[in-house]
Amino acid sequence: NEASPLLLYHQVVTKSSKEDSKSDIESSYQNPPSAAPTNALTPETRTESTASEVSVWQKYNTQLDKHPLLVKGTTAFFVLGLGDLCGQGVEHLMGTSTVHGVDWIRAVRFGLFGLIGAPWAHYYFYYLDYYFPPTERPLTWTTLLKLLIDQGLQAPALLALIISALAILKGGGISGMKSDMQANYWDALIANWKLWIPASLINLAFVKPSLRVLYVNVVFFIWTIILSVMLNEPHDR
Repeated sequence: NEASPLLLYHQVVTKSSKEDSKSDIESSYQNPPSAAPTNALTPETRTESTASEVSVWQKYNTQLDKHPLLVKGTTAFFVLGLGDLCGQGVEHLMGTSTVHGVDWIRAVRFGLFGLIGAPWAHYYFYYLDYYFPPTERPLTWTTLLKLLIDQGLQAPALLALIISALAILKGGGISGMKSDMQANYWDALIANWKLWIPASLINLAFVKPSLRVLYVNVVFFIWTIILSVMLNEPHDR
């Protein structure tokens, strides 16, 4: 009789423990965990998760930090080449194209200039920010001074270099360079200022220094279309 209360207590506890364990198991199937443990992921799931975490943009920035000149040059090659192809499309739509189909050599010439010109842009912006460091406020006298240097000195010189280099690359020689400069320079410079003064202001005031060349390449895509059409339209004068 003295042991019966203990026996009764043992039976009650054992029965309760079994019921609780059964309830936990049923609950685990009815309401599975929202996320499986990491070590339970399949290789396929783990690969997809890793791929989603590392975006193309992150990969681009990683390579940009490791190989800035190569990445900027390659990007510029494709941007300017594609820009010229779009310019050729515009010429076909306008009926001013002198070539049937696609002039791939011309597109490569623009691309090569982008590949060669990217290091210039890289060091140009580096030293511009070195001697005139970016300010906390985006719009300051320093920003305006950098804009004046960019569009008052750098842009006219770079445009003359672009026109001259493209004339030589297409086999025009010195006479072709002089002819293209005389026919296109001033109209192209005015068009340059209409696009690049506001674009450069945004670049110098708001764009992260390490991404300035990428931003320039994006705007240069539009500029390449404009410049490509201007430099290749027939001149009767």
